[in-house]
Amino acid sequence: MRVMSSLWRAFSIRVLVLGVILNQIAAQSSVTTQGKESAAKSFRDRVCDVAILSDGARLNGVALSDSPTRIVLRTVRLKADAAEVFTNEVSPLLIAQQNSQNELVINTLRQRIDELKIDAPDDLRQVGLLEEVIERLKPDEDNLPEFIVLEIEPKRLKKLETLAPNRRELATLALLNHIDDFENLHWKTVAARLQEIPAEQLKRPTPATQATPPEFNAERILAAVDVRLNKATRLIRTGETFVAEDAKPDMAALMSSLLGDSLNSTLQELLNETGGAAAKSLNANKLSDAALPAAAVRIAEKNGHSTAVISSFKFNLAGGNASVTRQLYRKSKLDGWKLVSSVTGSSTTNDVTQEQVQKIEDDPQVKQISGLLSQLSPDGNSLKTALQMGAVVQSASSKADTAFQSAIQDLITARVISGETPPTVLLKSPMP
Repeated sequence: MRVMSSLWRAFSIRVLVLGVILNQIAAQSSVTTQGKESAAKSFRDRVCDVAILSDGARLNGVALSDSPTRIVLRTVRLKADAAEVFTNEVSPLLIAQQNSQNELVINTLRQRIDELKIDAPDDLRQVGLLEEVIERLKPDEDNLPEFIVLEIEPKRLKKLETLAPNRRELATLALLNHIDDFENLHWKTVAARLQEIPAEQLKRPTPATQATPPEFNAERILAAVDVRLNKATRLIRTGETFVAEDAKPDMAALMSSLLGDSLNSTLQELLNETGGAAAKSLNANKLSDAALPAAAVRIAEKNGHSTAVISSFKFNLAGGNASVTRQLYRKSKLDGWKLVSSVTGSSTTNDVTQEQVQKIEDDPQVKQISGLLSQLSPDGNSLKTALQMGAVVQSASSKADTAFQSAIQDLITARVISGETPPTVLLKSPMP
C-alpha cells in the first residue's frame, strides 16, 4: 500500500474552461431523444477508461497514469466489477487506512466529551452529537470512501484502455458531482447531466494540497457542532464593524453602500460643512481572510463562545453581481482563532425578480434614503441600480446560507473528513 501526495495533483486536470468544453460537446449533437437518456453501446461512446485485470475483470474509472498504472474508481462500482478483489484485498486495506487516519481525530473528540462531562454535565446534546460523529468516523464496509485510487502492479494488469482527454474530464466531473451510473452512460448524456447543475454548485477538480492535519479536522467538527447547537457567535461584517446577525437588518446602511461614490461624496461634503464625520463604506471588497479580527474576537469571547460565523458581502455595480461569504472560525487551545471553513454564494441581476426589488423599495428605511437621494442626486438611475443590487445581495446571501448549512452537515456526518482525499490502494501482482 502506498499513499502518494502527487496523486491528487495528477487527478486535478489541466486548467480548462469548463463552460467552453461542455458547450462544444452540446453543440456537436442532440443528447437525448424524446427525453430518454442513452446508455453507451460501446467503449468509444463512454467517458470512462478501463483497466482489465489478468483474471478478466474490467475496472471502469479515470486513469491517472499508465506507468505505474493508477486509476480512480468509485468504490461501489469496484465492488460490482470485481467483488472478490474488493472483499479480499481492497476493503481490508481501506479500513486499516481510515482507522489510522481517524484515530487522532477521534481521540480529540473524546477529550472534548470528557471535558464536557466535568465542566457541563447537563450538556447531553453536545455529548450525544459528538458521540455520533465518532461513530461515523469508525470505518466499516458500509462506510467506505466514495472513490479511491487503485494502483495496479504490472503482472496484475492485462490491459489499460484509455479515452481522449475531453472524455476523461467529463468522467472526472461526473465522479465529483455524483452522476449516477456514469460509467455506463453515453458521453452525451453525461454532458447533459453536468449542464443541468447550476454553475455555482458544480464541483470541479482542485489543485493538490497537503493532507489536512487530524487536529484541524477535529476543530472543524467541534465548530460545526457548536453551530448546530447554537453555541456560536454569528456576526455580520460591514467594513471594520461587526454586528450581531440577529439584529434588525439596517437596509439604509446597505443602500447607502450600494448607491455609489457619487452620493457618498455628496454626503461627505455636507457632513464636512456641518462638522460631522462620514461613516465608513460598507463595501467588503478588501476584507482579509487571514485571521479573525480583534473586534470579532472580543464579541465572541464576551459571549463565552469558541466558534464564530462571520458573514460579509461584496458587489460590483458595473457588472451587476454580488457575493456573500460565510466564514467559520474556531478558537484552538494551541493556535488561537483559526479559519476552518468558508463558503461563498454569488448572484447577478439575472437571478432577481421585480418582486424582490419592490420589497426592498418598500422598506421604511429605504424610503428615507430614496427621499434623500432625490434631493441630492440628479441621476434618477442611482436608486434603481441600488435597489436591484440590494436584491442581488439578498439572493447571494440565500445561496451562501444553503452552502454553509451543507458544509456543516458534511462535517457532522464526517463526509468531509472521509472524502477530501481519495485513499490509494496497491493491487499486488499474484504470488508466483
